[in-house]
Amino acid sequence: MKTLYKISFVFALLLSTSFSADLSAQKFGHVNINLLLEEMPEVKAADVQMTTFQNEQGAKHQAMIDALQKKYNDYLQLANSGTLSKLEMSQKEAEIQQDQQAIALNEQNAQQLIVTKKQELLKPILLKVDEAIKAIGKEGSYTFIFDTSVPNTILYSVESEDILASLKSRLGF
Repeated sequence: MKTLYKISFVFALLLSTSFSADLSAQKFGHVNINLLLEEMPEVKAADVQMTTFQNEQGAKHQAMIDALQKKYNDYLQLANSGTLSKLEMSQKEAEIQQDQQAIALNEQNAQQLIVTKKQELLKPILLKVDEAIKAIGKEGSYTFIFDTSVPNTILYSVESEDILASLKSRLGF
């Protein structure tokens, strides 16, 4: 029985030695993707385009609200003056209600357009960053590259290299 324990111990020792040798041969890198994206000229240009697009959508929405407000004020003035029949009043109220629904629908559509536009602008940038990370990973013989902008993804790391400078260089800024 003691011989079996000795053999098991030696086998476990050999396994742990080869496993730790494999681990020490691995190379780890890390980068804060959020920091990289904040500094990328392409992201700054996309932010400007997004702001312009959002302002355009907001202006369209505000124009609809202003038109509805004018229509409502005109309706109140006519209703208070007594110049509208009950039928005309109900028709005007129905129009105002339709306009309110159109404004609500426009707001939902604008939000969806903004999300779609943001995805459209960021997709090529994120693909470019992904390709650069993969190229650096292959060239630098990294086993893993971690994104440190996501909390709690690295609990412990020995010998990790920050590849932010390499990414900036590869991306041309």
